[in-house]
Parts: sequence; C-alpha cells; structure tokens
Amino acid sequence: RAPYRSAGRRLPDANSAVLVINARSRMSAVNRAKTLVRAAAEDLQRAGRHVVYYKMDSTLRGHWPDELTTLDSFLRPAHVLVCPAFPARGRSYRDGCLNVRKDEWNELPSAESATWSTNLRCSLEEQLGYRPHLVHLDVVARGQKAVRKAAAKTSYIVFDATRERDLQVIGKALRGSETQILWAGSAGLVRYVLPRRPKVETGPRSTPGGPWLLIQGSRQQI
Repeated sequence: RAPYRSAGRRLPDANSAVLVINARSRMSAVNRAKTLVRAAAEDLQRAGRHVVYYKMDSTLRGHWPDELTTLDSFLRPAHVLVCPAFPARGRSYRDGCLNVRKDEWNELPSAESATWSTNLRCSLEEQLGYRPHLVHLDVVARGQKAVRKAAAKTSYIVFDATRERDLQVIGKALRGSETQILWAGSAGLVRYVLPRRPKVETGPRSTPGGPWLLIQGSRQQI
C-alpha cells in the first residue's frame, strides 16, 4: 500500500512498500517549492528509502529544475537520471526537447509563459551551470547494455524516449543498480522503476444489483 501525505508532516506507515509524498509545490513560488521538496527529502531519509523517484510533469511545467537540484544536493545520489517522456499521452523527447502529439496541444502552457521551456537539457544546464549528458534514441534502441554504459559516464543524464519500449529499456537497465540513483520522470517511466507487487488471488466478490454510477475526478489537468 502506498500512503499519500504532504511534505513536512508525520510519516504514516514506515513499513509500506511505497511511500508517496505530495509536496504540493507546482503552484508555489520557487523558494517555497524548494523548501517543500527539502522537507520531503528529509522525510525520505528518515524513512530509510533508497529508491527515490521524483515525479515531474511530462510537459516540464512547475519548478522542476530547482526541485530536482534541491533533492540532489540533499540526498547526494551517485546519478540523477531524467526521463519525463510519457508516450501513452503523446509526449516524447527527441534530442532533449519535448514533442507533443497534436491532440494534446491544449494541455500545454500558453506560449506567453515566461518560465516554461520545452528544452529539457537546456533547462537543466541553466540550473547546473554545465550541460548534462544526453542519451539519444539510437543508444536506447541498442538495448539495456548500451543504456547502462551511457549512464555510467557522468552524474546527470537526460534520456530521449518516444515509445513505451524506450521507457521499459531504460527502467529495466538501471533499476537494479548498486549505486544510488535519483530518478526523475513522469508517470510513464515510474512503472518500470518501482518494484511490482505480486498479484494476490482473491475469490469472487458479491456486488449489489442494479445500475452503478462511478464518479472519478482529479484536481490536476494532467
């Protein structure tokens, strides 16, 4: 079970297989966002969590460069691997830049947004002061061995990905690494990084008769 909580509050069940922390930082000012993420990092450290996945927006909205470097400076991982592609929602990355399927254009921020950039690599470069290593699609296409070799070159690595298979190769190649990794990506990559729970067989459930109405919503547009 994965309990949800807000950064800086008391941890619920420390024995849970997955701990999900909602920092609620996307709409905050940048300094406030960094404070919230730092609090989340402290919680993760106290809980002894060694596999950390920073969930970022697939269209690069929010203060993700500041938040990611805040996590990096506190957790001190050996590598930071960044891959926000979400092919299932029409969001891919080629040459370090965001490409969005036409029917998803309405989900993008307005062109007038002064803080939004579609260049993943350049956004990180501005924050770090140096250019992170970019793993191109042709390397990912060569398989897990090529991905592991490319990821060992430097501390910050950005991955291109246009297909679900690309995410699968990246996740499977590096999720069992002996060195500590700070993962950064969207909902697309996470399924190939976090361990899957074994399927539990259950018996048939009795359900009430008559029509059903299921209502499901989200405060987020994505």
